[in-house]
Amino acid sequence: MKNYFKKSLGIFTIMSICVFGTIQAYEHVNPMQIEVVAQTETTVAVYNGYSDTEGYKFTLQDGSTKVFQFVSEDVLGTFDLKTDDSLKEKTFEIIHTTSEEGKKETQEVITGLKEVKPGDS
Repeated sequence: MKNYFKKSLGIFTIMSICVFGTIQAYEHVNPMQIEVVAQTETTVAVYNGYSDTEGYKFTLQDGSTKVFQFVSEDVLGTFDLKTDDSLKEKTFEIIHTTSEEGKKETQEVITGLKEVKPGDS
């Protein structure tokens, strides 16, 4: 009888460890399984300038303000948005990507910028 009890206890212990290990595996998120959602949009807006505290500020066609914290290196190589005051009050077509990774905050990045000259459609 003692032998039967020891075997049963051993099997029960092994099964408990397997079940507990499976539950623990489901509690951890595999970084390879995080879904990244990205959406690209195009907006026309007037550039108002840059500030360290706010970012790159634009006025949209409806009069509202849009601020971007991030600009791609390619765009900054073409347009010196931080220091070139001659870019202020100019109209730009802004290509920006909005991405959301898992439960983190969304991030908007200007990935393209083209000056819109008067008379351009």
